[in-house]
Amino acid sequence: MTRRLLLFVAFLLLALGILEFLVRNSGEYFEALSDKTSMRIKIFERSPPDLGLLFIGTSRFVDGIDGPLVSKGIEEQTGKSIKILNGASAGIDVNGIIRFANAASQREGLEAVVLEASVPGLSPPKSVQTEEVKKTESEVKEKKSGFGPRLEEALQTGLAKRFGIVTYRKALRPASVANLLALYSGNMMDTAIWKRKGVLRELMSSPEPGIDKEQFAKITPVVTAPAENGIAGNATGDLSGDQTLENMVRLTELLADSHIKVIWVAPPVTSAVAGSEGGETRAAAYRHIASHFGTQVFDYSQAAIPGDCFRDPSHLNKKGRTLFSRLLARDLADHL
Repeated sequence: MTRRLLLFVAFLLLALGILEFLVRNSGEYFEALSDKTSMRIKIFERSPPDLGLLFIGTSRFVDGIDGPLVSKGIEEQTGKSIKILNGASAGIDVNGIIRFANAASQREGLEAVVLEASVPGLSPPKSVQTEEVKKTESEVKEKKSGFGPRLEEALQTGLAKRFGIVTYRKALRPASVANLLALYSGNMMDTAIWKRKGVLRELMSSPEPGIDKEQFAKITPVVTAPAENGIAGNATGDLSGDQTLENMVRLTELLADSHIKVIWVAPPVTSAVAGSEGGETRAAAYRHIASHFGTQVFDYSQAAIPGDCFRDPSHLNKKGRTLFSRLLARDLADHL
């Protein structure tokens, strides 16, 4: 019995030692697996050196854009082959998008970046402190004031400084296996597929019927572009304090300084969502960006997208993704 126990302990220590060795020698990958934004940035950094077009956005871009399909459509129209990466991530906030844009600004050879113009992607993270949340936090804090919790916290802090498997323990969860697959396949396939809802069902289902050419031609975005005189419509108005505009300006400047073409795209949503997120203030922000930076804004939020293309009010399904990807290829081809 004692021998078996010793063998078990020895095997456990050996396994932990091997795992610690792997973590220490591949710390950047385990760090990426611990954070959504870091993982998408690492996939981007591992992408082919001739990557030409990068999409950055939230789950709306994840569900709505098929990178290979956009690439194929652009090549069919222009004869130009361009490699595309959909770097969008579900749950990312504007701080994560800024981090990603900063990484993109340092990439040599990258021609253009398409940024998502949406409320979730441009609004600052919300920290709602309700009375119930405050009460819960107070209770947790009170529980941690005992000797046991304080000892546990001290051990975690101390071990994290000495052992990689403690520092990156989130990356060792079973759910990270799919992320690891996405990380290592980032230079071969559209890794956004692993984060789409219902992906297995979609892969096993029969192809969705498309829409006819006449209907496709009628689906057009509202395009805000710099006019010949440098003014995109009426760019005046008091936009001070508009956080959406401030973040659009910050992101555009970040990439423009690196001579990377910036294109803004507002993805399709249902009319109810478009009504609550749009309006003249948003349109004025688009005109400001176009007039000051010479970039284009393609707004599909009010385009005539059929209702059966949505899986919920703000996300496209398989049929919608195919349609939107074809639309992007058609509308962006002349701007790349």
